[in-house]
Amino acid sequence: MRLVTARHAATFGIEFDPNCLEGIEALAAVIRLTRGNLRLVERLLAQMRRIMDLNTATEVTLEVVEAARDRLVIGPG
Repeated sequence: MRLVTARHAATFGIEFDPNCLEGIEALAAVIRLTRGNLRLVERLLAQMRRIMDLNTATEVTLEVVEAARDRLVIGPG
């Protein structure tokens, strides 16, 4: 699932840094929140991209993932 999520993220211009703890935590959060649902992965990644663009963020963090989850109707995380 990590490989699939990372490849989908690349289409949205998002890169999870495997050498950074924040990147690893963010990727784990995406996998945990979506539970393998690829449609939901795409929706979450698109929302993450919007949030990162609005805040001019360059790195994916757990806060970005949580903010994207809060904006989507996903359910309890």
